[in-house]
Amino acid sequence: MNSPPDNAKTGTKGQFEWDAQEELLPACWIPRNNTPHGSLGKPQEDSRVYSVEDSDHLRRRLLTCIEAAKETICVSSFLVADAEIVKALLQASNHQRRVYLLTASETQLLKEPREDSEFDQQRREEHLRLLRELAGHVLVRTGDNLHAKFLLTDPRTNAKGFLLTANLTSEALTRNPELAVELNRDEAYDLFRQFLIGFWEESQNELLSPDRLSTVKPWGEPRQWAPPKTLLSTTRGINTIRQTMLDLIDLSDNEIILSTYGIDAKHPVTLRLLKALRDGRKVRVLARP
Repeated sequence: MNSPPDNAKTGTKGQFEWDAQEELLPACWIPRNNTPHGSLGKPQEDSRVYSVEDSDHLRRRLLTCIEAAKETICVSSFLVADAEIVKALLQASNHQRRVYLLTASETQLLKEPREDSEFDQQRREEHLRLLRELAGHVLVRTGDNLHAKFLLTDPRTNAKGFLLTANLTSEALTRNPELAVELNRDEAYDLFRQFLIGFWEESQNELLSPDRLSTVKPWGEPRQWAPPKTLLSTTRGINTIRQTMLDLIDLSDNEIILSTYGIDAKHPVTLRLLKALRDGRKVRVLARP
């Protein structure tokens, strides 16, 4: 048995106790009561922000947007595993709408953390099965670095769309703590510029038939794309998200709230947050345990 600390008090035989009031606890997770969020799915009358909840309101809104498209539908989602969304895209294609999908490559899916239930083997298999259904009806391209999630319709004529944190899976659209923002016309058109970069220059493969995946290359010489005007983005040639986050941290006076799936200890944003803490600002992080 280890020797008791200097401030230990003698107790029952074989035991000791000590006063640790002056000692700092290490980082630890403490359970807390969850706040019900079932009423948050439908935005307020003047809000464009949706959150996922049990009434399926967000998914219904996305389906309505797809069904209302007149010419073109552009979708980007790391994972696609929702039968209703796929059915709506196929129906749109059958009604002579041009449908384009950007999604992750199978190689990238296999790299995702095993402990995340959204990326378990069943979800992967469903994703691949639904992609086979879309082949020949929807122009599908994949890439190892594609991660944005959004839906755009008729971007050249009557642009509408949603920018989401959620993948197009049943779980993400009905259960996970996710957010979506309904875009105005200028924002939707701006995001279309980002889609063009991803589809024609960032993608690596094209699904030509259910079992035929073809390697693709960028069209001609890489273009010097102008960054989106209103929306931030990260591509091989554009990097406006990180710098804007750093600027926001520097401009903050009191409190900073960060929501993220994972955190790199050496990332410039993490280091800037630590500096903000040392400067006396309050930092709150929403993340996976």
